Amino acid sequence: MPSPPPSPRAPLALLAAVGLVALAVRLVIIARSPDLDTDAYGHFAIARAFLRDPTNLAVHWVWLPGYHAVVAALAACGVGFTGVRVANALLQAAAPFLLFDFVARRGSDDPTRDRDVALLAALAWTIAPLPNLLATSAQTETSFTLLVLASAWAVGRRRHVLAGLVLAAACLVRYEAWGAALALTALRVLRPRAPIGAASFLIPFAAIASWLVLRREVDGSWLGFLRHTHGFASGVRSVTGHGPLLDALWFPLLVPALVLGPAVLLLPLGLSRALRASWLVPAGLLAFLLLSYAGRGALGLPRYYTALVPFACAAIAEGARRLAERAPRLPARPLALAALALTTAVHLARLVDRATAREVELRGHEAAASR
Repeated sequence: MPSPPPSPRAPLALLAAVGLVALAVRLVIIARSPDLDTDAYGHFAIARAFLRDPTNLAVHWVWLPGYHAVVAALAACGVGFTGVRVANALLQAAAPFLLFDFVARRGSDDPTRDRDVALLAALAWTIAPLPNLLATSAQTETSFTLLVLASAWAVGRRRHVLAGLVLAAACLVRYEAWGAALALTALRVLRPRAPIGAASFLIPFAAIASWLVLRREVDGSWLGFLRHTHGFASGVRSVTGHGPLLDALWFPLLVPALVLGPAVLLLPLGLSRALRASWLVPAGLLAFLLLSYAGRGALGLPRYYTALVPFACAAIAEGARRLAERAPRLPARPLALAALALTTAVHLARLVDRATAREVELRGHEAAASR
């Protein structure tokens, strides 16, 4: 007698169990180690200053105001710096369920296969290095990544107003989201019948334009904060660069290999099948990041790739599934997850070690930012 098919809820139960383990690890790190990323203290200090005087837009420095507004709201409710870190840890625990739905609903002729790939993608994102590293921090990347994924999900579901609203929020958190709005616009211009509603890019552009006008009044010139950003990044890279060849390879090739580990080899194998119109969102982000790096307007830090990791995990999952179909004896999917878990363990151990070594300095930054 054949065994009954697995419950549709079984994949989500497994995802929840793995997510709870990952969340527990992040919460232990938050409890025992200070935040290693000094920008996180800057964001928190700006948010508190913004709470005291919301009319002072110059306080945002070269950063965008969206994340500061959210953290200011949390601070108004009595949430401290550690509380923001915990909020990011919890947010990341919920995020893989959205990726599962994003991949499972891609509309192929084999929904069972889609759910299998979706579960693998969501598990991969749950245990991948960057989401776990950044979800122990008060940095912007965790919330930004969720906004990016939600906008891609809405584009895929043809919920154009929702896509525009969520992408507009992302455009007020990090600059690379501007590339996603440009990518959606380009497809609509080149292919007027493409399933891209005008609201999905007009609303983000309205948000960007509003911020540019507001900053013009504060800075006294157009795009002054962007020129400052470019000058700052270019100055840092002129000091920290390691020669033209290594600089050229670092961000486009070496960083993805560093943050994904051996699992990155599966990404090209699954990328073609994963692509859909909604993938214009991460494609626009990637183009913006690479062009900014090539123009010396970005530092090329590994955390810049955080918002692209869920999409990379979807491609890795598809690649592992295709490899398993071609070589049934090769446990491609368990190996992919094991490689990601091992890479994450190495990165988290290094994070804790570095944060512990600088604990006195970092706790001082936290105290200063909380004043």
